[in-house]
Amino acid sequence: VSVFREALDQIEHAEETPGHPVYTFKKENREVEKVIEEKINPAISKYKTAQGEEVKKAIYEMLEGLNLLMDLDKHYSRKENLVFPYLEKYGITGPPSVMWGIDDDIRDELKMTIRNIKDLGEDEEQKDYIINEVELLIKMITEMIYKEENILFPMCLDTLTEDEWGQIMEQSSEIGYCLIEPEYQWKP
Repeated sequence: VSVFREALDQIEHAEETPGHPVYTFKKENREVEKVIEEKINPAISKYKTAQGEEVKKAIYEMLEGLNLLMDLDKHYSRKENLVFPYLEKYGITGPPSVMWGIDDDIRDELKMTIRNIKDLGEDEEQKDYIINEVELLIKMITEMIYKEENILFPMCLDTLTEDEWGQIMEQSSEIGYCLIEPEYQWKP
């Protein structure tokens, strides 16, 4: 992705219809970015310089944001269990298998980061470690958003049929949504 990033950034993608599964995935990504920008990043900044009781407050705010990101599991589960099987049906196996592995890494890193903040967050000697761990997690998440929106979703829109998107739409509510509910019920 890094090699092709400049070219990928120049590609214009069609706008999806509100309620369409890809539209919903992208709306979820905007909400994830919002949690990172409005909750986690300010908490990290506060944590870097916090002393005494302010450390506990910054930890609480970081954990609050990270706990919201646990909802990413629903986003990734819908992608893996509803979208990837259709791609595999068309012989597209590389991107789904790589992304599934990265999704699992993000889930594991998120759980580990939360656990480490709870266990080590108040230890002044562990501050840099905690900050680096949170920043690594944010980087992993934002890179996955980029890959989804510039590689996976355009590929899916070019490959899947309206009926297949309809099936994905019908089954999505069984898994759930990440931080939002679709505003509209899209119909193929």
